Amino acid sequence: MKLSIKERAGIDDVARIYEGLHLNESFIRNSAINPDSIAPDLLKEGGRHFSFCNKCRKKKEEFLLFDDVSK
Repeated sequence: MKLSIKERAGIDDVARIYEGLHLNESFIRNSAINPDSIAPDLLKEGGRHFSFCNKCRKKKEEFLLFDDVSK
């Protein structure tokens, strides 16, 4: 994966969590299953998106349900 200019400078790049107009699937999965592994700035930006996007919020809920079943 090619690093953005911000990432090369050691700064979290919030643009990386998006795939077009929605959050990318790996970010959604990590925010549902292991939110502690996500940088606070990225988690905050993702939370902002979840607050208004039903599509991404439903995907996150699916990962949460899957994680509960696997335990």
